Amino acid sequence: MLDSRSLRSSLLSKANCLWVDFFVCFIPVLISILTSLLDAALAFTSHSPFINPALASPDLVVIEKDHLVWEDSRCNAIFFATGCVSSCHLIVASQASARNLAGKKLLLFPIYGLFQDSLNFFGHKFEVNQAAGQTNNGVVTYATKHEGIVVYTSSE
Repeated sequence: MLDSRSLRSSLLSKANCLWVDFFVCFIPVLISILTSLLDAALAFTSHSPFINPALASPDLVVIEKDHLVWEDSRCNAIFFATGCVSSCHLIVASQASARNLAGKKLLLFPIYGLFQDSLNFFGHKFEVNQAAGQTNNGVVTYATKHEGIVVYTSSE
């Protein structure tokens, strides 16, 4: 059995010195790459068909029947939100309690300011004075229509 002292001396031996140098140099580069990817994701506004409602202009999309489409191409707009995933049922559907239908859903801890800006975007597009996002213990549920989620509007 290899003890920690033997492992350390083995890793730092001349034959393995390149391996250690690689990781010592690679870790800061990896952190830099991940940081730049996160910065780019947080600053992303739109690129058809994707749109970040927290940062994009509502004028990019128009209402068609009961959904939003890109004004220029009439393709469905795909919206996303920034946050921390609490639970994901996008690949394996979850069982909806009502009607026992399987539904795709994502539970997300939203970033408050960005979530509020998204609500403002949808409120502006659907011409309502108030738009609210339902949360359960701070988690927002994004789900397919199979989940039976009801959207309430206010005309006050």
